[in-house]
Amino acid sequence: YHLFPIGDGAVVVVMDVSGKGVGAAMVSFGIHAFLSVEIKRESDLRVIADRLNRFMLENLAGKKYATGLLLRVEGDGRVDYVNGGHPPILLRQQESMRHLASTSLPFGLLNGASYQSETLRLGPGDLAMLYSDGYNETENADDREFGVEGLEAVLETHGAGDLDGLSRGIHDALETFQGAAATGDDRTLVLLRKR
Repeated sequence: YHLFPIGDGAVVVVMDVSGKGVGAAMVSFGIHAFLSVEIKRESDLRVIADRLNRFMLENLAGKKYATGLLLRVEGDGRVDYVNGGHPPILLRQQESMRHLASTSLPFGLLNGASYQSETLRLGPGDLAMLYSDGYNETENADDREFGVEGLEAVLETHGAGDLDGLSRGIHDALETFQGAAATGDDRTLVLLRKR
């Protein structure tokens, strides 16, 4: 996860690299360095996504891939995003809930993959939840997953409150659901609310 301030907004990046350990960490570092340069010189997220895909294929030869979200958030509430195979963005707007599904393939999987962007507008109080699959794929002792539905339920219960309370609510719900089962994956959570 990283936030790159741009003008009166920011580009928010959430990535989940395949695999674990030092190899995945090194790939994450390489992606961060690559995006640090690209985001400063290119504003079109589709172009950045395409270049990231090529960068990963050229340097990793298909041995690693990453799911990810690239979001350009403007001060007026406009959000452009590319979702490369990542779990859906959960969007809470005026008591309604939407799932913003993947727009494209993961990065580093297929040469010539096409990356599409979508646009949405956040109004006052609207909330977007970005997360890695370590949240929705958390399993309990019965091998059941918490699921996007579990995250959505927590968002419905705690979404109108402050972001710290929502974050605590999500973590408490996961711990309760998971019980004594082992944690299988790392977790990244980003909450965005328009003031």
